[in-house]
Amino acid sequence: MKIEFTIGSTEKIDVVIEKDWLTGGFTCTANGQVHTLRKPSESGTRSGLLLREVYTVEVGTTEKQVITIEHKGPFLFAAIRPHEYIVTVDGKVVAEYRGQ
Repeated sequence: MKIEFTIGSTEKIDVVIEKDWLTGGFTCTANGQVHTLRKPSESGTRSGLLLREVYTVEVGTTEKQVITIEHKGPFLFAAIRPHEYIVTVDGKVVAEYRGQ
């Protein structure tokens, strides 16, 4: 999964959010600076039939932006069923993704 977008009005920040479906590694890269959201070695906390995780990253130097990534995935057969990602910046939805 890969989501790309640009944010900021005075300070432009190119953001790339990537998740490796094989290893589970999850990163948010902002203007080349990598923020590790989840390491491949970390196990998830799963409860019920739906996995929901929320990650928050603050980016920018002169114009601070708060990026929030909400990941919803199925508990059962997660490797073959679609996952949902909703990305917000300062509370406004900037990207949505559904797939592996």
